[in-house]
Amino acid sequence: MKKNNHRAKRLSSEIVHKNPWYKIRKDVVVWSNGHRGEYFVIKNDTGKSSLVVALENDKIIFVRQYRYVRDDFSVELPGGGVDDGDTPLESARKELREEAGCISENFEEVGTFIPISGALDEITHVFVARDATFIGQQPEKTEDGIEIIKISIDEAYAMIEDGRIIDGQTITALTLAKKYFK
Repeated sequence: MKKNNHRAKRLSSEIVHKNPWYKIRKDVVVWSNGHRGEYFVIKNDTGKSSLVVALENDKIIFVRQYRYVRDDFSVELPGGGVDDGDTPLESARKELREEAGCISENFEEVGTFIPISGALDEITHVFVARDATFIGQQPEKTEDGIEIIKISIDEAYAMIEDGRIIDGQTITALTLAKKYFK
């Protein structure tokens, strides 16, 4: 990949919003062409998140949960931000347990991606967890009413094609994991 010299210089930076999940930072920048402006960056504490493609027999374990931003329900893979002091694998194990109520001893990292490269400084780590076993959900307070859905591998990809799964992180994770299903 060719590098270019189109860079911005940060002149100042301040946190303009903070909650338990992320911060929003406002930077004043000057671009390489001399244009001066503001740029907003969403940050989590560690800059990392994890998503889990958990398999129970030949089915993928999804969660269906309410998403306030869209005021609608979404079919997604279990996942979340990596807590300070945790590794992405520890986070993946924790999120699978909390959201889908499952454990697995067989995790494999299959790739990484940047969810929103223009606004988020986060790298998402994708894991395939084989032989998942249900032991009971432990959702966080903001994850009320998460429904567990088990979908065949072929049906999951059909749901992407026909628009029943539209969560970008889920689609990306399933794309990275696809070659591990053979």
